[in-house]
Amino acid sequence: MPGWKRPENVAFPSVWLKFKAKDVNSDNLVEYRVQDMTEEDFEKGASRMKEFFVRDEVMNQSMDLANDEKGVQELYQIWKGMVKQRLSLACFKENSEEMVGCNILYISEKDVEDDQELTSTKFKAVARAIDFAISKGPNVKEIYNVEYHLGAFGLSVDPKYRGRGIATEILKARVPLCKALGIELTSNVFTGEASQAVAKKAGFEVNFSMTYDELAHYGFVFDKPVKAKSLAVMSLKIQ
Repeated sequence: MPGWKRPENVAFPSVWLKFKAKDVNSDNLVEYRVQDMTEEDFEKGASRMKEFFVRDEVMNQSMDLANDEKGVQELYQIWKGMVKQRLSLACFKENSEEMVGCNILYISEKDVEDDQELTSTKFKAVARAIDFAISKGPNVKEIYNVEYHLGAFGLSVDPKYRGRGIATEILKARVPLCKALGIELTSNVFTGEASQAVAKKAGFEVNFSMTYDELAHYGFVFDKPVKAKSLAVMSLKIQ
């Protein structure tokens, strides 16, 4: 993460996308906004990520990471560091401070090693499996000829707001964000078929996929069966 800095001429916080979707308790369409996550918003976002993303994401679920206090705390510290880059996104219902979803984002640069030392066995197993799968596929920076790309470390929508296309809109908001910041590519791992389908709706393409059976063949076995067939590295070139 070191090195890249948000240009000072890009206002912060900014609203990147507005869209209409069903309200939480009715079929009435209401407006939502996707905007920069401020450090003041971070605790609200982190609490939702702890409650929903850690519990629901398929690999975290397979390791019961939600009940691993050390692993959750290590995730929190990573998120906290990433939010300081002023790239992460939060979705609110318009005219409200109710956060309905968020996406923790960061810049992935060439030849920059992650210096985060993980001590949680469960979180380390998830992180190593993802890193291994990425290593077996093509280098997206080389495919798209970029020095860095916008990566992600978790996206979550409050369960009561799911089924409204909100996750897709949060992904779409990366496009105006990247254009404003001069970022040419966004790419990350989507660990299950549901999140991959959402990414495809937002315009992402698959660069590489690996089944969880293949991961198991290489020794990456989780505590419980993964409720998905495969993970995929998916990218969106910013035009």
